[in-house]
Amino acid sequence: MVLVLLFAGAVPPGGQILVLIFLYGSILAWFTYIRAVTVNALWNSVRIGPVSFQSTLQPRELIGLYLVNLAAIALTLGFAIPWAVVRTHRYRASKTTVIAAGSLDSFAETEARRVSATGTEVGDMFDIDVAL
Repeated sequence: MVLVLLFAGAVPPGGQILVLIFLYGSILAWFTYIRAVTVNALWNSVRIGPVSFQSTLQPRELIGLYLVNLAAIALTLGFAIPWAVVRTHRYRASKTTVIAAGSLDSFAETEARRVSATGTEVGDMFDIDVAL
């Protein structure tokens, strides 16, 4: 509805900028909220043997992070992209916790014994690379 009014000329020229800022802000807010909830749900459900993860991303903190990153990228004409990526990953890592129910050494030893050469060779044969 807002876009129809915007393109029909019903909104004065100064108001068009405010409407566009509001629309882009709304999109950023929804994207950030959905991203935080999705990442939290994903990592909170991951279980690998006795190891589980806990993610506590906050949408408000993520919005601030994205806005500062966007401003830095715009002001440096894109040269700050690596800095913004590292900053985002550092924030996500700081909000992710690894919870071990038992000894990680015994878990690693048990899993190392269970691995056979067949799986590695089949992966090499089909050229399959599994990574997160």
